[in-house]
Formats: sequence, structure tokens, C-alpha cells
Amino acid sequence: MKVYNTDFSLSKKQKEPLLDYLQEAAIIGLWKVDLSTAMVNWCPITRRIHEVDDNYEPSFDKAINFYKPGENQEKITELVQDCYTNFTKYDVELQIITAKGNEKWVRAIGLPVVENGKCIALHGLFQDIDEKTQLLKKLALKEEQFRKTFEYAVLGMAMLNLEGQWIKVNKALVNMLGYNQSELSKLTFHDLTHHEERHLHNTKRLISGRIENYQAEKRLIHKNGDVVYTIVSVSLVRDDMGKPLNFVAQINDMSDFRKASDKVIQLLKTSESQNKRLLNFAHIVSHNLSSHYSNIDMLLKLMELEAKDMHDSPICNMISEAVRNLGETLENLSDVAVINTSTKQEVSRVNLLNYVNLVITQIHGIILQNRAKIVVDVNEGLYVKVIPAYLESILLNLLSNAIKYKSEDRELHIEISAKRLHNFVQINVKDNGMDIDLKTQGSKVFGMYKTFHNHEDSRGLGLFITKNQVDAMEGEISVVSEVNTGSNFKILLKDDED
Repeated sequence: MKVYNTDFSLSKKQKEPLLDYLQEAAIIGLWKVDLSTAMVNWCPITRRIHEVDDNYEPSFDKAINFYKPGENQEKITELVQDCYTNFTKYDVELQIITAKGNEKWVRAIGLPVVENGKCIALHGLFQDIDEKTQLLKKLALKEEQFRKTFEYAVLGMAMLNLEGQWIKVNKALVNMLGYNQSELSKLTFHDLTHHEERHLHNTKRLISGRIENYQAEKRLIHKNGDVVYTIVSVSLVRDDMGKPLNFVAQINDMSDFRKASDKVIQLLKTSESQNKRLLNFAHIVSHNLSSHYSNIDMLLKLMELEAKDMHDSPICNMISEAVRNLGETLENLSDVAVINTSTKQEVSRVNLLNYVNLVITQIHGIILQNRAKIVVDVNEGLYVKVIPAYLESILLNLLSNAIKYKSEDRELHIEISAKRLHNFVQINVKDNGMDIDLKTQGSKVFGMYKTFHNHEDSRGLGLFITKNQVDAMEGEISVVSEVNTGSNFKILLKDDED
């Protein structure tokens, strides 16, 4: 190995260009105050920092007034006075307001020139540090925001080293796991993870750079041994060279959600079980009880044939009426039970206008008999997702009711219209028949066995069944009714636009 002695000393002529370059690069200006003449000299860089012209001639007072009024001016005045009086140098960072009105951070350095125990001049450096200072302030603000976000976050937050040791945790995580900061610092994330979930493949992918972050469900172990169900989001912090430094983790406690979810699942299972039992009940109603009713009805008819004078007996007539009513009740209950327990009905895409015309055709004779005028305003290209039999039943019920409860004071008009409304199709069946007093009967309109007008065929089941059928198709039904005007039933059913 050879060592060479090299002379790096420079002449004054060689130094001057280098000093000029360093001043320009670091934005450092020079200044001087001659106290005997009160002359103030600024170099070109100092003038540039103050944003004044090259021929600007500063004075002592003008130089001081460039500092931002208030604390900054007071501080520089105090330092200059101390430098002059006590020969004390200063080095301070303050704000100035330039000639163009821009606020700027500067570093001001002042040194006294002393001869024979007296300060005869001041000189020093003046550096533009605004960009650096603003950057540091932004960095400090971000660090403060991160600190507060970290500390006061509702979620558990933690910083871990590359070995998974807890470096720093917030209060939410302490409360979540039951360990204090000191206890956690002696443990690792691995220590508190359920034994079935201690794999590290995501961590390795993070460190290798294959992923930037990951999210996973994790079961952590509380200090008391309980399982804490969490969703963990992890990212990796690297230095300027890309070297991994530490992990940042957000840990969301999902235990309450998990318990609620389990409860919902259990309720669904219970509901399914009850639904099956209800379906069995519907079968019993429709089969067993109907069989008994049919048997009783047949026996009664045989008795009537054998004993022709039974019709003269009030008791026998009452028995016959009771049997007929029993048959109707069983039929009604069976219809309702089937609607509420039929979970396998096929939903189809059907043309609404076709079904409106189908129902009108079915009751065409009744329409003519009652001299009803029906206006249909349904686009022929409008389709709905429905259980076809239910749609037919709904339209049939509403049209039949409109005819059944017509007003004797005016000719019956029925309007059937439809329009798209968000993700639904709204069907309106409007009539000018007998109104419904919604103030007193509004909550009962769709109730079972609820009637609002006297009619020999009124059973109070039509609207109840209609409501159940609409609900079964996840739709909605409502009614608007005004005195001496009639009623307007509005049905919302899922459209088939997609």
C-alpha cells in the first residue's frame, strides 16, 4: 500500500470562486454593519433573499423591519443589541417578509468586530432556509397526525419489528388483549396468535416485496385466555434504500360482530325449523282436517237424503251452515299457510300487460254485468320478476274488489297503470268506488278477516292474501283512499330491466 501526501492548500485567488459557488449552492449571503458610519452592506445573495433590486441600499432600521412584526422583530433586535453591547454572537432561525410580500424562513448569524474593548462593526451570514423549514414543519405535522391517529384510534394499532415483537401499541389494543404496554413488549404477535393460524407466508411476501399489504382474519388470545376474533391489516415500513424497518398493524375486534353473526345464523336455523313445522301444519290443515271436513259434509248430505224433513229443522239448518263455514275457513287457512311456507316457488320474468289482459278476460262477464269501464295504461315492453300465480291472484283480487265495492252513485271506472320506479315497477289499480276510511281503518286494511263494507261475499281475506303474496315476492303494497273518490292500490314489484 502506498500513501501519498497531497497538498490541498489553495491560494486566495483559487478560494474566491469556490466560496462564491458554495454561497450560491447553500443560498448564503453576507452582510456587514459599520457602526462608525452606520453603513449597512449586503452582498447580492442577501439582496436576492430579501427580494430587492441589485442597487438597493439598506439601512439598519430597514434591515430590522424586514423581519416579521412581533416576536421575530423583537428577537432580532434583542440579539443585535446583545451582540453590540456584550460582544455575544448569535445564530437564530426567524421569519422575514420580503420586499415582494413573501414570508420566508431565514437563518441569521451575527458576529461582533471588537477593537480596544469596543464593538466597531457587526457582520455575519444570512441563509435562506425556507424550503427546508417548510419541509420539516410538514414532516412534523404528519408525524403529529400519525401519533394522534395511532394513539386515539378506535381500532387497535401497533408497530412491530421484523421478528414480530410489539414495539408500540395504542390504548385500544391494550383494552382488546388485556395486556399493558410493558407486558406486550415481552411478547410477539406469534405468541398471541391462535395455534392454528401461526403461518407466516403473508409476512414473508411483505418483506420480499411481492405485496405491499395484506388483510386477514386472525384469532388472537386475550390475557384471560378468551379468543378475540379480529381482522388484521398489515403493511411494511421501509427506509430510503428500500430496507424493511418495521410493520404497522391495524387490528379490528370483530368478536361482537362474530357473536351477533352466530346468533343470526342460529335464528335462521330456528326459523327454518319453525318454517318446516309450519309447512307440516299446512299439510295437516289441507289434508287431514280437509279429509275430516269432507267426511262430515258427506255424512250430512246422506242424512239429508234419508231424512228429507231435516230441512224443516232449524238445528239441522244451523249444522249445515256451520259445516259450510268450516269448509270455507279450512280453505282460507290453507291458502294463507301455503303462501307463508312456500319457499320454493319459481320466480319468472313475465310481461305485465299480458297478465293484466289475462285477468280482465277471466272476469269479462262480471265487468259487463257491472258496466265497468276499465282503462289500461301499461307499456307492452314492461316485464317484472314475480311468481306468476301470485301476480295473477293479486290483479284478480284488486279488480274483483273494485267491482264488488263499486259506488251506487256513479258509473264504475277502473284505471290500471304501471311505471318503472328505481329498481321496481309500480302498479296502480285505481277505482272510483266506495272509499276506505284510512284514519280509523288504515292499520287494518291488510289484516285477516277485516272487512270495511257490507257485502254478501265479504270474507276479509282478499287483501290479506294479496299482502302476503306481495311480501313473498319481496315487494310492497299500500293504499290511498279519499272520501267519495275511491281507492288507489299501489304495488311495488321487482323490475326486469337487467
